[in-house]
Amino acid sequence: MKRTTVILSALLALAAFVMPSCKNDYFDQHRYEELLSNSFPVSELDTLHDWNLTKTVTAVFDLAASPEGEYVIAIYDIDPTGPREATRLASGVVSGYGSLKFNLGKDDSSSAVYVVVYNRDVCVARGLYNITNNTVYVQSEAGFNQVPPLLTQPNDVEYTFCFEETYPESGDFDFNDLVLGVSYSKSAKAMNDSANYIDITVRLRASGGNRPLACSMRLADIKPNMVSPTFTMPRAEWKYYRYGDVFFDDPKGEVRLTKDGCVRIDLFNDSHYALNGGKLDVAGTLVPRYAINTLDEMDDPEWEKADVKVSTYRLAFNDDEAFNDFNFSNLDIFITTSYNASFYEIHRHPFFGMRAINDYPTTIGYIPWALMVPDKIQYPIEGTPIGKYSSDVNYYEGAYQQGQYSFGAWARNRNNTEAQGWYHYPNRESVYPMN
Repeated sequence: MKRTTVILSALLALAAFVMPSCKNDYFDQHRYEELLSNSFPVSELDTLHDWNLTKTVTAVFDLAASPEGEYVIAIYDIDPTGPREATRLASGVVSGYGSLKFNLGKDDSSSAVYVVVYNRDVCVARGLYNITNNTVYVQSEAGFNQVPPLLTQPNDVEYTFCFEETYPESGDFDFNDLVLGVSYSKSAKAMNDSANYIDITVRLRASGGNRPLACSMRLADIKPNMVSPTFTMPRAEWKYYRYGDVFFDDPKGEVRLTKDGCVRIDLFNDSHYALNGGKLDVAGTLVPRYAINTLDEMDDPEWEKADVKVSTYRLAFNDDEAFNDFNFSNLDIFITTSYNASFYEIHRHPFFGMRAINDYPTTIGYIPWALMVPDKIQYPIEGTPIGKYSSDVNYYEGAYQQGQYSFGAWARNRNNTEAQGWYHYPNRESVYPMN
């Protein structure tokens, strides 16, 4: 259940009636920002915060010493043929010279990654390669021609996207109004004989809000000439709501565009309907607005549990550079909600204020309503802020409250390197069980 500030709501409502022709703007932007800052659970907030938890690493390849042709690149955290389970961090294709980009958490201190360069016939480079200044250099050697290693289906790294539904109002900042687990994998034409395509898998984990929420995926910097005009879904576990007013219709495989000309895929138009398996109320007309998967103790009829729903979106690329460079930084996954008879979009930073589909007023920019976390995390239970700090008591609270490793410490100082890994230290009593 969401708590909003009455004065804040009044100010926002007043803003809707301010006529552009009036000389006096009756909406007090300064007062609005002050109220919003005071309602955020962390005091002494870093007002220059970018809320970014990742760094981008560029892998550069020189395969001139190897036979001509296109090679598949696979990058892992450890040797994928060893006894431990490896996680694939990135993949792509290179002919001769090329590069690709991938992400690591800012707190990730890895000094090297394991790289395999191969095609159907030969492996031309393989081993640990150092990360220096966020760059990995891989150069093949003449005469290095191994049998391609047997690579089993790897685990792809999963990021967590979590949202607060209440923008432009305040909220409880538990960031469980919508929780998604997102991963992606690349498949090269050199191996599948079809196309260079990317599978983006979305796991719908929680819908803790009480408003209708739609969700879309904007692929930043990806233009329509770089990809196929349609997508397919090798796995589809949710449905589109189609019984009343909706934010948008089922795209049925159509790639759509945002106002800035980037590729957009609409995921679902009602998060409750998608997660509850398409159930309606007893009258069969409305979607029940229960919070789903945000409380482990089922002692309230307004909460319920549901199995995580998973869907995969396959998009073919006809631009090799765009295919190689695609990474989590391109994923502007955002929600659309309604407020005061308008549609608002809630984007993570650095995309905050983006008008991808709708025109709406944007306001304060240094408070987050969406986060991208570079790991699969346990999100806060209903009503528990993700982090809390009051300068009056100098004490950290909330779902991630581990002192210098807390969300609050990071919110107060974006350059706090210890706190950049806050998501590894949950307070077990304040987070939902891993799902």
